[in-house]
This record gives sequence, structure tokens and C-alpha cells, in this order.
Amino acid sequence: MQHLRGSGRTTRMLTEAIDAAKRGENVWVIAATAGEAKRLFDEAVKITGVEGIANLPISFRKIPAASMGVSSLDWYKMALQGVATHSLFVDHFAIESEFGKMVEMLHRWDETPTQQHHESPCREMDDGL
Repeated sequence: MQHLRGSGRTTRMLTEAIDAAKRGENVWVIAATAGEAKRLFDEAVKITGVEGIANLPISFRKIPAASMGVSSLDWYKMALQGVATHSLFVDHFAIESEFGKMVEMLHRWDETPTQQHHESPCREMDDGL
């Protein structure tokens, strides 16, 4: 997955989150850590400006821990438990941090941009079946 680094995924996610907040949606951006949440906030400020982000219903948080008695993230529904209505945006690094092995398996056989499509060496045998 190294080839996906620096591809703009986080910027596109933040832009969509900001657009949702501008439409009046209650937006939560979830990061892997408090430091990452601050970094995402800083990136959002670069997109909107300080005044722009301050006037939007958007929150930047680390993955909430259920054991602390606060709202927790339901990974299966991609929703925050205990928060009425919201639009949830989870940064890819938070997902990779929680489910790294599963994400590796998901992308294990992805083609990288440098790979080319080749005919199967078993093509002739496959056609005869």
C-alpha cells in the first residue's frame, strides 16, 4: 500500500467533510490519535482558513474509547454511538491503525501503478474448459 501514500486521500476526505459541514451537517472526523486529529484540523484550516473552520459544525477526534464512557465508534455501522445525527469521516490512517492486518490482506494482490496487465499463462488451458 506504499504506492497510495501521498495520493491525496486525506485531502479529498477533508474536503468532503468540510463540504458536508458547510451544508449544516454535524461532522465528525476521526483520527488514529490525538496528534493525528490535530494534524487533520491543521490541514482543514489550510483548506478553509481559521475563520472558515471555526464557524463550521465539525469536530476532530481520536478514535473514541468505549471504556471511558464516551461515545464509541461502531466500526460495522461506521457510526458514533451516543451521537444523534452526524456525518462520519474516518481517516484512512485510523482504519489502518485499527485493522492493519485486514487492510494488508485486502490490498495484498492489488496492482501497483508500475504493474502491467499480462495474459494468463493458463489462457489456452482455460479456454478449453
